Amino acid sequence: MTSNSIDFHKIAGDLNNRYKEHVYSKNQQDYTELVKIYRDLVVKSPLGRQLPQLFNSIFKYEDPLAQEAALDVIDLGKIYQGVDERTKKQEEQGDTLDIKYGYTDFIVMELLKWFKHDFFKWVNEPETSTLQGKARLIRVEPPTALESQDGNASSVEVYQCEGDGSIIRFPRYNDPVKLLETKKGRCGEWANCFCLILRSMGIRTRYVWNAEDHVWCEIYSESQKRWIHIDSCEESFDNPTLYNKGWGKKMSYVISYSIDGTQDVSKRYVVDKDKSLPRNKINELDLQKILRFLTVNQRRNLGKDEIYKLSIEDSIEKLELNGQKPIYLQSDIVQPRQSGNDEWKEKRGEDGK
Repeated sequence: MTSNSIDFHKIAGDLNNRYKEHVYSKNQQDYTELVKIYRDLVVKSPLGRQLPQLFNSIFKYEDPLAQEAALDVIDLGKIYQGVDERTKKQEEQGDTLDIKYGYTDFIVMELLKWFKHDFFKWVNEPETSTLQGKARLIRVEPPTALESQDGNASSVEVYQCEGDGSIIRFPRYNDPVKLLETKKGRCGEWANCFCLILRSMGIRTRYVWNAEDHVWCEIYSESQKRWIHIDSCEESFDNPTLYNKGWGKKMSYVISYSIDGTQDVSKRYVVDKDKSLPRNKINELDLQKILRFLTVNQRRNLGKDEIYKLSIEDSIEKLELNGQKPIYLQSDIVQPRQSGNDEWKEKRGEDGK
C-alpha cells in the first residue's frame, strides 16, 4: 500500500463504528424523551393501558425453572428424528426449492407437529363423567384463591353436565408451567405454552396478540433473517395470510412482544382490505410512541453491538412490513380454521366465510 492509497476497509470500519454509536445514542435519547410522556400516553385509552401489561407477560418465558420444566416434557428423540428427515428431504430436492430453511426452522416445524398431535389438547368444552350428555356453559366467574395461586387463572368457565347435572370448572390458566401439566385449552393456552417450549429450546420467540381475540407466536429464523409466523393450534409455519384469507377473520391491531422489544406487525397479517377493521382504539402516533418506549426501555442496558444488531433487524422488518414481502413457505395455502368446533368458529367469524 502506497502513502497515497486509500484504506477503504478502515474507512468502512470507522463509518460502521460511528453508525453504531449513533444507533446506541438514539436508543438512549428516545428513552429519555419518551419516559417523560409515557404514563400520559398509556392512560389515554384502554388499549394503551393494555399494551404494557401484554409486554410484561412475556418475561415468564425467561424463567430458567420454567424452561427446565418445558424441556422435561419435550420428546427430543422424536423431534430430532423428524428434523433429520426434513434436512435429508431438503437436500434431495436441492435447487428445485424456492426457499430453503435451516436446522432450527426444522426443529420448530417438528415441535409444532409434536405439540398438536401428541402433547396438547383442544377444548371446546370440558369432558363430562357421564355419557348421557355434554357440558353446557352456564357462567364465567373469577377464579378461587387456589385456582389463582395454582396456575394464575384469569377466569373460570363453569359448565353443567346435561346428563347428571354435575358442575365442571374449567380454569383459564395463564401460567405456562401449569399448562405443561394440564395440556389443554384454547388458543390462549396453546400459544402461551408453546412460547415457553420454544424459549426452552433457545429459540428467539415472540408472543403475538391480535385485538380480535387470537394469539400466536413468531420465531426469528437465522436462515431467513426474518421473523416467521407460528400457530401451534393450526400447526402452521410461515403462513401469515392464514387468518385474513384462510379463516376470513376481520382484524385491526396485531402486536408482537419479545424480550428484545415490541413491534406493530399488523401489516404482516392484515392483508385483505375487505377484512380490515378500523384502527380507532388509539391514536396511531401514540401507539408508536408506546411501542417505541417499551422497546428502548428493554434495550437500554444492552451493549452497543447488540443494540446495533437489533436495530438492523428492525429496519429490515420495517421494509418487509411496508411492502417488500419475502417468499413464504405456505403463501399459496388458504384454508379455514382447523381448531375448534364449527359453532365456535362461526361465532368468532373464523370459519372461512
